[in-house]
Amino acid sequence: MTSRITIETPTIDPAVTTIELLRAKADGLTRMAIECIRQQDRCARLNALDCGQTEKKLAREAATQADRALATMVESYEKSAARLKPDGADELWWKKANAVWMAAREYSRRHSSADGSEGSARHSGEVAALGELQLDAELEASALLAMRHAADAYRAVRAETIG
Repeated sequence: MTSRITIETPTIDPAVTTIELLRAKADGLTRMAIECIRQQDRCARLNALDCGQTEKKLAREAATQADRALATMVESYEKSAARLKPDGADELWWKKANAVWMAAREYSRRHSSADGSEGSARHSGEVAALGELQLDAELEASALLAMRHAADAYRAVRAETIG
């Protein structure tokens, strides 16, 4: 399995443990998940069109950049969420944010797995490898759908900050 390259972020100050920071990170994670979904949808639409390869390549590059940013936001949220457990009025958005985090983490894992298996299937030429590639693509699509649902659920409780 190939490791995902994340965007370098500043070190998190361990003294910062506020609910506001966690909520801001949850909002950012969700916005990035929504952007990843948008970029994947764009690539799918372009693949269905008779358009130039340059446009398709640039769209894939934009989607890859969004995937890297999502991986960074997953890490950032994970580090902050490990130290906090909101309750009361904050519990609803926190549970929805954790669902986004888990779905985004699974999407990143599946997306990374699909990227790694594509090259091996292409070079091996084996029917089994193509079947594995199809399964990986289906699991990635399922993870993308789960992320879409989780982001929509979070957006429903934090619409004023997500947009």
